[in-house]
Amino acid sequence: MDLPATHAAIQALQQEKLRSLLQELVQSNPFYRPLIEAAGLNPGEVTIDAFCREMPLTTRDDWVDNQISNPPFGTNLTYPLVQYSRLSRTSGSTGTPMNWLDTPESWGAMLGNWNTVYQEAGVTQGDRLFFAFSFGPFLGFWTA
Repeated sequence: MDLPATHAAIQALQQEKLRSLLQELVQSNPFYRPLIEAAGLNPGEVTIDAFCREMPLTTRDDWVDNQISNPPFGTNLTYPLVQYSRLSRTSGSTGTPMNWLDTPESWGAMLGNWNTVYQEAGVTQGDRLFFAFSFGPFLGFWTA
């Protein structure tokens, strides 16, 4: 993906992506819809500044509590269950284990992020990397 050339163009793209995401969440995500509505955010008109100022942070405990109340995956699902293709689960070493589902698109986006990292770092197919990592809700090293 080619990035916009100017700071203003990057900000405009970020705002467009935020609005699109919030519209999708309000339409189909039972976990985030009430949070967005309670924050008084209009997905079609929200600015990044208003989102950062008004949207409450979501914590791991919020997700875990939701999964306990709505087993096994909670209500933080934007799509029908059939659209998810990967299940990951935290170990629970700091509390209750948490399930996390990814669609082929969300998994592919994480892979694409690592492609960019490797390209910018000059890594080629001839290079070898070793990642020693633990598993958690951050899947970045799994996709690396």
